[in-house]
Amino acid sequence: MDSGANKNVDISVALEELGRGSKLVWTVFFFTVLSTFFSALHTVSYIFTAEIPEYACSIPELGSANWSASQIKNISTASGSCNKYNYNYTYLADLSFEDALEQTKPLQSKLEVITCSKFTFGDSKWLTIVEEWDLVCEKAMYRANSYLVFVLGKLVSSGIFGILADTYGRKRSIIIGVLMQIIAGPLCAIVPWFWAFLLLRFIIGMSLTAIQFSSLTILTEISTSKYKRWLGVAFNVGYSIGTIIVAGIAYYLPHWRHLQLAISISAIIMVFYTFFIPESPKWLLTQNRFEEAKIIVEKYTKLKVSQIDLQKEEKKVDDTYSKNSLENLNILFSNSKLRKRLLSMNFSWFISSMTSFVLVLNIDNYKSNRYLYVLMMGITEMPTYFVASIILIFMGRRKSTVILYLITCVCLISIVAVPDDHKGLIVGITLAGRFALNAVSSIIILITSDLFPTEVRNSAVGTSSLMAQIGSLAAPYVVYLLGKVAWWAPTTLCGILAFATGILSIMIPDQSEDTDSETNLEKKNSYTI
Repeated sequence: MDSGANKNVDISVALEELGRGSKLVWTVFFFTVLSTFFSALHTVSYIFTAEIPEYACSIPELGSANWSASQIKNISTASGSCNKYNYNYTYLADLSFEDALEQTKPLQSKLEVITCSKFTFGDSKWLTIVEEWDLVCEKAMYRANSYLVFVLGKLVSSGIFGILADTYGRKRSIIIGVLMQIIAGPLCAIVPWFWAFLLLRFIIGMSLTAIQFSSLTILTEISTSKYKRWLGVAFNVGYSIGTIIVAGIAYYLPHWRHLQLAISISAIIMVFYTFFIPESPKWLLTQNRFEEAKIIVEKYTKLKVSQIDLQKEEKKVDDTYSKNSLENLNILFSNSKLRKRLLSMNFSWFISSMTSFVLVLNIDNYKSNRYLYVLMMGITEMPTYFVASIILIFMGRRKSTVILYLITCVCLISIVAVPDDHKGLIVGITLAGRFALNAVSSIIILITSDLFPTEVRNSAVGTSSLMAQIGSLAAPYVVYLLGKVAWWAPTTLCGILAFATGILSIMIPDQSEDTDSETNLEKKNSYTI
């Protein structure tokens, strides 16, 4: 490397050298891992902060008479925990529990049943947002809404920060995202109003996407194809680690505010890390900021970039970015072959994302130990990204995708045959299904990049990412609404959809069949159906 330090090279040569595992590649990679780590903390913490404790109608008259919670629930509850018998509870408070029970039993079939307005929650050291704001019964949907606004923040951020990153730079988007997170995160832990909590969850969701997408963009822009392939999958290991860590934090910090504060304050480490992240050299070149790009490239490669080659690069960049983006989009939607591929990938991303989050949130219906469940979920998720790469090498993209979707289908549908008291078996099958799902999801991401020409690749990945966010939006409602029908209904639906996606994946071409992925705009009419 030192021998080339005094040699003038073309910037394209220097960029190629930069992408071959340079210090910059690893710096950006570890920051991207860090961003997925905090994404997991804020996403998975919902399982603990929004846990539904046991609850019953509040009867202050009986509570003042020193009746136990079980006695109050026994005598007052009608058709579930959301309704109560319209007794004269002031009169009953003067009686013993046995006398009150004897007098009220014959009257229950004749008495009016009314909806509870206040609730009491079971004695526990855990305090969640459900207990703090009474998010049960008629307000139960508000609990799911707290997850909805979080994902909506991610969705909105994808569009806003995508534009900001292209206009003002990837690093500025990262800095804005980090500032949003370290401000909104701690505030979310202290605000007393539910509406403010929702607003701050929205901002946190925005910040996570701004940081992760911008850092991932830099990583893909500076890495060579060899490094891009496996780094683009391996960075997800941060999410697995975050999932494991949040289970431990939640166990030792059972109050939801303490948990939220802990995962938010720890994000301060990203503030210091941003000082080590330079702007993307390729983005600087698109902005005609060649001297800045030259300084970064020379710093991390020890090569000297010749000024005359920079001037050639300027013309190259101008030629590339003068092309009409609408023309590029027209290729994606007007060509029959690309359109079919796009719809197939959109559906795959939607189902994979929705199913993944359904399996995370369905712990509410399993009634299992959520700390152990989340811990095992993180542990089993970690090797999936490496397994996916191996499967892809030996089986090709079509076979690997179809088989993994079918394995997911078999696992999720088979849950319906397991008695609901076999918690360990249910969790084990769920984790096996999620393992296959995570593996195929990482493969789908790589396939989406391969199936489309360079000119429209970002548009294809962008629309697929949008569908994935919509899928995650639907997940809490699938769990809540279908969970009211049967505890196994959410996983059964996801199993059926996984089967449909697997069948649809038969249309995915293998590498040997696909010759269009690098087709240029000038060849847009050469696609074969």
